[in-house]
Amino acid sequence: MKTTKNASSSRVRISPSPPVGIFQDMNQRRFRNIIAVIGVTILAGIVGYFIMNQPAALLQIELKYRLEEKFGKATFCGPPVVSSDYEDELLKQFPSASTIEEFTTILKHLNIANDGFWTDQEKLTIVREHNRLSVISLEPYSGKYKFNIRSQSPDDKGEFIFEGLITQAGAITTTKKEPYPYGCPICLAENTLIDTPSGLIAVQNLQEGEEVWTLNSFGLRIPAKIVKTIRVPAPTDHRVIHFVLDDSRELFVSPFHPTGDGRIIGELSVGDVFDGGRVLIAESVSYQKDFTYDILPSGETGLYWANSILVGSTLSH
Repeated sequence: MKTTKNASSSRVRISPSPPVGIFQDMNQRRFRNIIAVIGVTILAGIVGYFIMNQPAALLQIELKYRLEEKFGKATFCGPPVVSSDYEDELLKQFPSASTIEEFTTILKHLNIANDGFWTDQEKLTIVREHNRLSVISLEPYSGKYKFNIRSQSPDDKGEFIFEGLITQAGAITTTKKEPYPYGCPICLAENTLIDTPSGLIAVQNLQEGEEVWTLNSFGLRIPAKIVKTIRVPAPTDHRVIHFVLDDSRELFVSPFHPTGDGRIIGELSVGDVFDGGRVLIAESVSYQKDFTYDILPSGETGLYWANSILVGSTLSH
């Protein structure tokens, strides 16, 4: 309470004072506001610290280089013989990279100047680098990437498949490592039709002991029993050669498969004579099946007809 004395009167006037509870409420509200401001400031500082210290996310192409640094360069199946026609096809792919960032990253790793003036040899190097890296699989997974890479062991103990997780900052966790003993598939594509005395049969359906047509050393077409069959797992990056001859015969086959005259499929080019026909198309295409297949007929040659084209067997040796 507050008291005042009136000059013209001896009476004392008593003025009411604010209740003590009001000051308490005001002080509590101020205290809570101060605490809230301090808390927000501290939280903002903590968030800012972690943002400033968060590792920068790397491009996918940079993550693939990180994987190669750890496991070795990725391996994939290309043609056994590099012909001028094949190099011409590669040059048509230039620059091959899907983004400017990917292209400049490849140039940096290859120590090739980004000046816009590249020789054909530099272009081939860039395209081959891109093609090799493209077979490394990266699949988004919970803010990271699942990876799959096939590479040659640094100690030359063969090829291995590596799987695991890689963060956007490049930290790698390996979850699987297993040998890859198959090398490059060198067989026929699934559903290739084989000439048999019973008619055309898809190569994957043939069994040992069944008969196919073969060519003997005298050049005669005779029946022969299958003495061996094989199916080889095809990696996701596997490519086969698609041939079309001028008589409309067609074949999808791995580059390393032998022809009927002792050559290798991957050596053939447009215009070459192949089993009595002339090659109109010889292109490398992606193979979407899980296996390639081959058979070995009995007899001295091991030859048989695939889609009516005479080929050799990879099992002859």
